[in-house]
Formats: sequence, C-alpha cells, structure tokens
Amino acid sequence: MASNGRVVRQHHTAEGDKFDQQLIGKAQKAIDRHDAEEKKIKTQRKTTKEDSSSADKLQKVDAVEFYVPSNAVEHHTKNYEFVQLNPPVPVFRRGQTFYLAVRFKGTVPFDQNNDTLKLVFSFGPRPNIARGTQAEVHVKFDSTSDSSEKNNLKWEAIVQHHEGTILTLHINIPPFAPVDDAVYMEDEKWRKECILNEFGKVYMGTHSSPKGRSWLYGQFDDVVLPACLLLLDRANLDYDSRGDPTHVVRGISAVVNSRDDDGLLVDNWSGDYSGGTSPMDWTGSLKIFEEFVKSGGKSVKFGQCWVYSGCVTTFCRALGIPCRSTTNYVSAHDCHQNLTVDKFYDCNGELKTDFDDQDVIWNFHVWNEVWMSRPDLPTGYGGWQIIDATPQELSEGSYRLGPASVMAVRKGEIGLQYDTMFVISEVNADIIHWKDDEESEIGLRQMKSNNYFIGKKILTKAPEKYTDSGIGDALDIIGDYKNPEGSKEERLQLLNAARNARLWYLYDTPAAGTEDVEFDLLDIDKIMIGEPFHVTVKIQNKSKQKRSIFAVLTATSIYYTGISYDTIKKEKKEFVLRPQQSETLTLEVKADEYIHKLVDYSMIKICATASVQETRQSWAEEDDFSVEKPSVQINFLTIPAVNKPLKVQLTFQNPLPYPLECCKFSYEGTGLSRPKMISFKDVAVDEKVIYEETLLPQHAGECKIVTTFSSKQLKELSGSATVHGGEAAFAHQKHEK
Repeated sequence: MASNGRVVRQHHTAEGDKFDQQLIGKAQKAIDRHDAEEKKIKTQRKTTKEDSSSADKLQKVDAVEFYVPSNAVEHHTKNYEFVQLNPPVPVFRRGQTFYLAVRFKGTVPFDQNNDTLKLVFSFGPRPNIARGTQAEVHVKFDSTSDSSEKNNLKWEAIVQHHEGTILTLHINIPPFAPVDDAVYMEDEKWRKECILNEFGKVYMGTHSSPKGRSWLYGQFDDVVLPACLLLLDRANLDYDSRGDPTHVVRGISAVVNSRDDDGLLVDNWSGDYSGGTSPMDWTGSLKIFEEFVKSGGKSVKFGQCWVYSGCVTTFCRALGIPCRSTTNYVSAHDCHQNLTVDKFYDCNGELKTDFDDQDVIWNFHVWNEVWMSRPDLPTGYGGWQIIDATPQELSEGSYRLGPASVMAVRKGEIGLQYDTMFVISEVNADIIHWKDDEESEIGLRQMKSNNYFIGKKILTKAPEKYTDSGIGDALDIIGDYKNPEGSKEERLQLLNAARNARLWYLYDTPAAGTEDVEFDLLDIDKIMIGEPFHVTVKIQNKSKQKRSIFAVLTATSIYYTGISYDTIKKEKKEFVLRPQQSETLTLEVKADEYIHKLVDYSMIKICATASVQETRQSWAEEDDFSVEKPSVQINFLTIPAVNKPLKVQLTFQNPLPYPLECCKFSYEGTGLSRPKMISFKDVAVDEKVIYEETLLPQHAGECKIVTTFSSKQLKELSGSATVHGGEAAFAHQKHEK
C-alpha cells in the first residue's frame, strides 16, 4: 500500500547530491512504472455505461491526507526514509490501524444519510478481490462497531470525525494482507532486534576463535524498498502469494543470489575479484542495494555466505519479517545427501581431492533465521525457520534453501518442508574417514576419527547487546538445533533422520579392528600473523606389545569453505612405540613458510593421519585455525554535533615484513556517511597507517561507523566504533573514559 509522490532525498552531503539524484531517480522510475501499469489496468476496467448526469452529481475528492508522521510512529515505520521525504510517502504495517483524511471538492457537506463512500485498496498490477490483492471497503459512520479480535481480521474503515466536506477515517489493515506477512513476534526484545535494528553483527572466524564483524543493514533507506519489490518480481512470486510468509522468504532466499534469476549478488570464492568488489570490502548491505538500483537491476559483484546473509537480513527487515543472521561453525556441505561427510585417503595417508563433488566442511557458514507461523506443518514447528541465499545446492530447481523449521531440524524430521535434511547435515552430520584397503571387499576401510564434529557453535547476535569488537554480544543457540554432542538424544536425532532417509546402514558400521594406540591432535586457537605455529600429536601405546607407527602431519592453507588452496608443510614419520610408551610428534611451521600461501580469511587446516602395522588400526583427525590480523582503530578527533563537521581518524600498523600496495579504505556510518571507498597510498614496512575523514552527523543520538582496509598483500582488516551525537553525550563519554 503506497501513495504516489515524487521521491526527493534529504541529502547527506553536498558532494553526494548528484549521485543521490541519479540513484533515487532509478528507484522512482521503477515505482512510476508500477503505478502507471496499475492506472492503465484500472482505466481499462472502467465501465463506459455510467450515466453522465449521475456522475456529475457524485462528490469528487479534492485531497487525501495520510498523516504520515503520526501514523509512522504507531506503525514503527518512522525510520524509513520514505516517510521523511517531501512530500512524505506512508509506509504501513499489516495487522494495525491508521488514520486517513478525505476532503471533497466544493462547499456541499458530505451527507452520511444519503452519501456512500467506498475505499478501494489494491496491490500489484492485476489486483483481484478473490485472490486477496484488492479490497473494497464501505466506510461506516458507527464508531461503536464491533472491535472484537474476529472483526480486526478484516478490512474496515470507520469515520472518526466529520466536519463539512472533510472526513477523518480510522482504517484497519488485516494481518493477512499481502502487503506484508503474518509474522508477529510476542517477545518485544527480539521484535525490536529483528525488525527495527539497523546495525548488527555477522560472526566469522573459527569455532575456537570466533570473530564478530559489524554490519550495517540500512533497511529503512529509501533505495531498499524499491529494490526489494523489483527482486520479488524476479522471484516470480505471484502477488496473491505475498501474504504467505513461507512463499515470500523462499523467494527471497532464491533471488538474493543470481545463479538462476538475475538476483542481487553474484557469488565468487575464487580469490580473484577483479571486475567487482571483494566480499571482504563490503561494510553493509546499503551499497549493494544502491549498486543494484543504480545499474537498473544488474546483479552486483561479489558476495559470499556472510554477505548474502547480511542482505537477506536487510531484505526481510525492510518488509517487516523478523530476521537474524546465524553462523554455524564447522558446517558440513553434504553433496550426496547421505547425512555423512566422507573423506578419502590413499594407502599412504594422503587426502584424495581429485574429484569435484567431494563433501566439504566450511569453517563457518552464515545463513538466516526468520520468525513465522507454519500452518502448512504440524503443530509445534512454527517459530524460527532457516533460509539460506548462498547458492550451494538446488531446491526444487532453484538455488535456494528453506524455510526449514529449526524444531524439525532438532527432531530429525527430514520430511517436513523445506530442505530440512540438508540443514541437519550442516549441523550434525557424521564425518567418516575412508582409507584405501586392497584387503577390504569394497576396497576401503573406515578410519577412527575423534573430536572434530560438525556444528560446534551456532551464534547469532543477542538482543539489546552490542560490542564494537569481539563476541560479547553473541548468543550461542546450538541447543535450538541439537542436543549436546554425543548424548543419546543427539544420536537419536541423526538416527531418526537416517531412518527416514533409509540410510540407517551408515550408522551400523563395525569397528575397524583393534584400537590400542591412542592419538590426540592438539588444537591451535589462533596465532598473530608473523608468528610460527606447531602441529602437535600426542601418542600413547596402551598395549603390552610394541607398535609400529606410520604418521603424516600436514598444514594446508584453505578457503573458509574448506577447499584446500596449497600445502604449506608436510612430514612423514615412522617409529616404534614400546609397550605403554608415549610419544609427541611436532611439525614446526615458520612465518615465511605460510604467509605467502594464505588466501581469504587466512585460515589454515592442520591434519594428522596414522596407522598401526601390527593391528591395522588407522586414525585421522583435523582442525582449523585462523591467522589473526590487526584491527582498524577508529578515533573521533572532534566533538560530535548535528550538522557540524566531525573529524574521524582510522589507524593500524603494517604487521608484514614487506610493503602494502593497491591500498583502499571502505567505510559507512548510520547518520554519518553513505558507503564510500577511498584509494590510499602504498604503506611501508612497520609504517603506522593514518587516514582522516570529515563527516557530517545527520541526527542526534547513537551513531555507528564501520570500516575495512584491503591491499594486494593484506586483506580483511576491519573496525567499528560507536559515538553519541550532541555535546552533552560526548562529554559523558569522555568522562567515562
């Protein structure tokens, strides 16, 4: 539901005027085309049999007033930039009421005894009453009309005040109106967090060293809603289906990637981002939606899972659908839908990677949860639902996922739509290591594996919490997805899913021979770039006989998707353990051996395999860790005040033993600056980088800024900071420090 009106932005900076006019012009053209099509259809439907003499006697509308500011407060839409334009554009939410005034032409007063007033609300280019995309509402003058819950489920218009030619109406929008979705949350804290919060966190890193990266959603910016409407059209979502949140979010998960529908973002995990923006350089969703609209709807380059998740959050919150970003650490990509991640080794303990459809384990994977009822599922499966726009596997012919009920995942109910089995694998698949064995009937033998289980943490941002750095604002919701690892209930979840998929035989595999030697690969949480690290395995012979051991220790640079990039270092060791003897194997890796082999997110996988000659016992274990880099520090050099220059300083020190080339900063801030990317000079060895910018705060209260730095040699540096506008607030901040 919207009123027409030319869109004019209140500019943030003088130098941005030209860009903003072009941007909003693109958005307004999309709106104008939509309105023109509606007008054309309505004109074609007009009856030509209307008596002209009767038409002359009809009251004609002179003006309509939407009371945009007051209605926006009641509908919690005052943050949308549309309602702040001149003239303002109303944005309403379903399931609530709003006020509307109508003034008729002339001086003849409206006669409630003889005159009849009917309002027509329509949605989409081909509105239809039977499909719920058009409503014809007869205005009532009885203010004592039934106000029961049942009556609030329908369109209704009641006159609140009548004076001469002016009527003030109180209009009820039913909760199932296709303008929005029936996705009400009772919990006020989560409702504010998942709909109204423009700023949040996306969690990255590894399970042993999670990182929180600040992300600006910008769902209230006036470029976002037009972009969302265009994207929903590309999702081939019928207008009468837009009242069903299941269909809406399924469409969103499909159209935020561009694999099969010219959607919002092009995916890229190659490490080569020429011709577009590196995923690590985005500071929020707004720049992505801007580029999409500015280009006339051309897919933006490039995105990865956490970028997709940030944009999905923006999309859903803009439509009033509660949504949060969720990160699964040690996330399985089960390519064969058998609830296991299968890894294959040759007879020498070398991992085999010579096939394209291998199962992989992502260090982290970010998707979204949306809140809704699920009347299409049995009772108890509503609430949080998983959707994922990252193009991993096809779902009913399109790259999309969900909505999958979190409760269905927890119970192992793979038969409940949509894509529940895939999510169960992501959070709870078993890892099975196979080794070539000529003596086995199938040519393979299952190896013993310890500790490295799937779904170690599942983090989302907690409501009413935010830290500029770290994960103090994170909430671990792994208990929503599964019972404690190794518990009877957790095993039953996976066995239930396996039985439903007729894969139970995979969980009835006999033990792989005598196992009387104990192996343990020690975890590495993190190291600072430039420091050495050690791959360490502790071994103990618990038998009363000697044991001949063959072991392979490996360190490999990997993408966060689990795909190997390059072997950093590897050693093979053969030795004999006496009865009850213990041994520690160590592989040392120096900085100059790994720095030049790091790829995006600077992650390293350590892996150890071993076999025992006498008993044919075999073992494999692996773990991942991240190489830490300095954060970009943000300092405010002047006192913040509305419409007064605010000087900001960005700093960090080059940690590498060589210069940085092709440097650039990206930054944006709520109420401070629209997204910008600035080229910077080359940085010398050990040089302290200092970049200063002057911003113009647009409103009082809390403002946040996010920045990233990248170069040819050093990437993924980021930082964020919070500042309170107004001298009094700033003085209080200074006093606290």
